[in-house]
Amino acid sequence: VSQRAGLLAAAVYSLLPFFIVWGVVVKTEPLAILLAVLSSYLFLLGMKQSNTLTAPLFWAGAVAALAFLARQSTLYLPVTVFLFLLINRSGSRSFRLSAFAIYAAGAMVVLSAVGLLYSRWMPLSRLLLSPLNPLELLFSRGLHVLGLAPPALRIADSSGFRILDQSPAVTLEAWQTSLLLSFFIIVVWFWSLFHYRRTLFSLCRHSRFGYLFIWVVVVWTMYIFQSLQRGFFNQYFLEILTPVLLVTVSLLGMVTRMEKSSLHLWFPAGVVLFFLIMLVSRVARWVDFPVALNYWIGLLPLVLVLHKRPWKNWLAAAGLGLLLFALPAVVHVGKFWQILIVYMVFCLSLSILAANQPRLISAAAVLLALWLTACYSGSRLSPRFEGVWSPATLKQVCQTLQPESKQSTILAGASIWAFESGLQPYLNIAHPTEMQRRFRSDFADSLLQRPPDFIIVDSHTQRKYNRYWDVIARELKARYERLASWQNDDAPVAIYRLMQANVPRPNTFAHRPALCR
Repeated sequence: VSQRAGLLAAAVYSLLPFFIVWGVVVKTEPLAILLAVLSSYLFLLGMKQSNTLTAPLFWAGAVAALAFLARQSTLYLPVTVFLFLLINRSGSRSFRLSAFAIYAAGAMVVLSAVGLLYSRWMPLSRLLLSPLNPLELLFSRGLHVLGLAPPALRIADSSGFRILDQSPAVTLEAWQTSLLLSFFIIVVWFWSLFHYRRTLFSLCRHSRFGYLFIWVVVVWTMYIFQSLQRGFFNQYFLEILTPVLLVTVSLLGMVTRMEKSSLHLWFPAGVVLFFLIMLVSRVARWVDFPVALNYWIGLLPLVLVLHKRPWKNWLAAAGLGLLLFALPAVVHVGKFWQILIVYMVFCLSLSILAANQPRLISAAAVLLALWLTACYSGSRLSPRFEGVWSPATLKQVCQTLQPESKQSTILAGASIWAFESGLQPYLNIAHPTEMQRRFRSDFADSLLQRPPDFIIVDSHTQRKYNRYWDVIARELKARYERLASWQNDDAPVAIYRLMQANVPRPNTFAHRPALCR
């Protein structure tokens, strides 16, 4: 990727509202993406001199290991490197084998150092089956696919290939939301692939494009598999966008030549226009996007095509506008399909009305995609985006818990309650998902002998502790009293406090750290 294309990709990515929102919530995501891009850059730098092994190959592996420690999902990096060296024919077989060995050595140095550091608190058997071991993820998922996972590794409610952690409807909605929040990037990506459809194979022979295309295929395949087996969340799509944006900007630069003077003009103008549209869509709460207003404004590019055309074409444009106006009322489909149908009808109409003006069609299609992305982002993104509990509920829960002792423990379905209130998570397990991913044979005994001071029943508690819910429900009925509760729309929250007669003796608390993980 050229320097100018790389800077443009980084600028678009960092200014994308989708990334801004999730970069604050999932703080490991920006770090993992930064390390993934740096590792890829070092690897391509090391492969620049064919049949000559260089230090960047080692450092690429080391940085890839750091990316894995930030987020497990970045295992797509070594898979991409392996497939690239397997397919690419720019060097001899021995050189490619040696390059992968050096890359793996760099990763092993970092992972071994981290393993030695944690071995002070974790025995080797637990270390090998912990998320610190990259092979553990492949091993456990492989056993799930084959239906051979032992109880200690089996995820709650797993049955054969499918891990019942998220309903298919929620998975599909997450994909649709992600695609709409980055709609114009996906449109330009498909357009650039279509433009180079006849030369894609020859482009892949170049190490830069070959690596990027393999990266795209690997990360798409990985998350499609994740969606089929377990589920999908919006923030995952940011990892898909990284290679997609790099490929798109690189191909776009080859088409437009990316003159420096033009970048200084259209990029700031595009950013200002995008956020202005987003602001208007955000402020105008009476606009339920997408509505007829957005469709009619989206038809404005047709004026550029029709200003010198006969009146019949203007009637065609008016008919198209009426069709788009009536679409939401006539066709009862979701917002994603409304936008997709409208966009396809718009592009089809442009190709008919201005068949001899391909550049104008491309510009109008990209402008409409930018408009739709900005409108949807403005109406969809808010402090409550992907937020189950309102800020008011969170504040009230924290006000209820903060007067308690900082040594008090909380068992809940979400980690935000312990984090915001300053109390301790039960058994020192910060994220309740760990209770869902791993079977603890001692959990029921711990709950009976050393119960948490508070149990918060939120919309996630029963799902996260599904293995042990019968035990928890009995304990709630026998030993806990309801302290407070909030309706919070469709995600009610209730706080249960351990009754004083059931508080363990002081010497029991002294043994609690031994159970921490």
